[in-house]
Amino acid sequence: STIRSLIEGNPTYSFVLIGDVGQGDPETYELMAREFPGRIRAIFLMYVGSHMAERSAEVAARAATLREDGIPMYYVDNAVEAVTMAWQLGLVDQATTSAMARPFLAAAVRIPCLRWSGLNSRPCAIPSVSNMPSMAIS
Repeated sequence: STIRSLIEGNPTYSFVLIGDVGQGDPETYELMAREFPGRIRAIFLMYVGSHMAERSAEVAARAATLREDGIPMYYVDNAVEAVTMAWQLGLVDQATTSAMARPFLAAAVRIPCLRWSGLNSRPCAIPSVSNMPSMAIS
């Protein structure tokens, strides 16, 4: 696979894998973490919509089990949650976290609640930044 080639071709690098719960990302990323122990710093798998609710629940449960086995897989609801988790894990610094999250938070603020809810069929909520480094949305 392309991911395997990238990891093999860069033996001194570690990686963060980001995907979604659809198709084969969870299985592929788990395999890479098993094949390259210690090289995968985190795996973030994002929610893709209510049409995948059962699959999302399966992936979230599997991620929790894998973390117990030392594979750093996390199920997240959105990109802001992923970058917050990356900061909490020490993978990115405060400035990077703020820069990465700012566009997503700004977009969330501009989207009316009803429209936001309709996009992903989940309860309307603006992502929380209470446990994230301080940032200002311009």
